[in-house]
Amino acid sequence: MERFCRLISAMMKAGVPLPETMQGAIEGTNNQVFAKAFGEVRDAMPEGEEIAEPRASPTTS
Repeated sequence: MERFCRLISAMMKAGVPLPETMQGAIEGTNNQVFAKAFGEVRDAMPEGEEIAEPRASPTTS
């Protein structure tokens, strides 16, 4: 989790848009649970959903 947060922080500071930042962090993690969860969040962002919305859905597991 720490590595994931550091990657996101560094990429955001460099001006990389959030969806691309999340993709890079997802590709940089070995944790499949994080990768799946953040992949769902990343995919929902272009549709205008808030970051927490996809994780709050009862159908997401």
